Amino acid sequence: MTGAVRLVTVGGECFGVAARSVLDLRERDGLLYKFHLTDMFSDRGIRRVSVFAAGTLEIVLPNYKSRVGTACVNAIRRAFDAGILRFDAPFDEQHYTQLQLSELDFENQRARTEPEIRQYIIHKAYWLAYRFPAQPEETGIIYPIPFDEPADLDYLGVTAADVRRNVKRLANQALLEKVLEGHARPTELLLSKYESGDRSALGLPTAVPVAANGSNETDDRKFARLAIDEARKSVPEDDRVHPKVGVVIVKDGRVLATAHRGEIPQCHAEYIALEKKLADVPVSSATVYTTLEPCTSRSHPKVPCAVRLVERKVARVVIGMLDPDDRISGRGQRTLRKAGIATELFPHKFMSEIEELNRDFMRDRETHRQSPSPGIQGAPFVVSVPLHTQAARTLIDATRELQKAVWSYVEFHSQYGIARAARDVANDERRILEKILMPLRIFEQDYDLPTDLARIAKEEVANINISLHRLTSEERPEVRKIAAQQVQDACHKVREAAKPYAYSNATGDDAKASST
Repeated sequence: MTGAVRLVTVGGECFGVAARSVLDLRERDGLLYKFHLTDMFSDRGIRRVSVFAAGTLEIVLPNYKSRVGTACVNAIRRAFDAGILRFDAPFDEQHYTQLQLSELDFENQRARTEPEIRQYIIHKAYWLAYRFPAQPEETGIIYPIPFDEPADLDYLGVTAADVRRNVKRLANQALLEKVLEGHARPTELLLSKYESGDRSALGLPTAVPVAANGSNETDDRKFARLAIDEARKSVPEDDRVHPKVGVVIVKDGRVLATAHRGEIPQCHAEYIALEKKLADVPVSSATVYTTLEPCTSRSHPKVPCAVRLVERKVARVVIGMLDPDDRISGRGQRTLRKAGIATELFPHKFMSEIEELNRDFMRDRETHRQSPSPGIQGAPFVVSVPLHTQAARTLIDATRELQKAVWSYVEFHSQYGIARAARDVANDERRILEKILMPLRIFEQDYDLPTDLARIAKEEVANINISLHRLTSEERPEVRKIAAQQVQDACHKVREAAKPYAYSNATGDDAKASST
């Protein structure tokens, strides 16, 4: 996508979208498309939005390069529809809200209803034919515009025939004129009704009144429903039966992120939302809506979802269904409560819907429950992990966190340059530097490491400190990138040295997989 385009949504938002840059994120194996959105509805400012596309999409999707521009702008429009993006919520104009593309964004979307199609046509007719025409005329003449462009059809999930049928119906109601297939222009009746606020006369839904605190009593139901919709998108990672899980993270009445299991292959929904979409966004005091109780155990080096929620200091977690395995059911909720996080359950009707959606998973868990388990009957089997193994795994975790934080520092400076207030730059930079220092402290602490591994860690931490000095003291972007790459190389050496101790039973292939 090149240049700037003007878009409307089914909900009536109108904004300009300007493509700013494309970053090749090597550490995440993908591309980050950056956009600036300019509000045209009531001059509510600029939003910065980035859309991440994993490198695998370009490999598996035909005509990816010709389709990714449309996929990005329509992902942005759907984010407005879902409440993830809003112009009327508090925001930092310098902060990029990140969305993530998946294969589903390139497939046929859920078809909009006939009333929704007409809503879209009415909004587009008012904003893009009358208020902000592509080619304004001094004579005041309003020219017909197309409503069946490919991007429109992709966004609405309908065909050109569907749009043209509704264009003709609106023309029969004297709201459109000069109709030629999918082209038309608004009538004076449409313009006057639109500007008078008489939404019912145009067939538009009446806005739901919002309380002064930015929320209303149906918020829990609304966000729970959004989480269920996300769960329906879940993608199983293999032939085994897996739960369908959707997550929505909300703060101050605004949706910060949505995610579903398998949106990124092999990843849980909470991890995708917290660490892939909101890694650098504060979520303390947020509410998390999840259709399944957060897990409390994962194979190292993965971190359980309940632990991630505790670490990110969310205020409240609303759960759609407890884990159906009696041996672990309720553990995630207890972990959250012990950490002072309020927990609640979805409304009964929604819980029943989630259980029906996961009926295969529940049946599979019932089968496992009836199978004999090792150890004491009714108790989970626990394997004692040697201290040197725990230490090696901790070290590996630290290398990953350090590597991620270093590349965040590089991206931060390439993203903002000098176009921000010095105080804001300093605050954001300090937060990133803290993320660098936290894993670095682990390198320097006295863990129960084997002698040879401790020696390698000590050598590489010296190299890392030299590279970090270059990273933070140099102004040239190319030098920062070289320094970040040197830190990454040092982290890789430490991981390779630690893997035999962290994964003592791993084969060569297993060890290789664990480092990715």
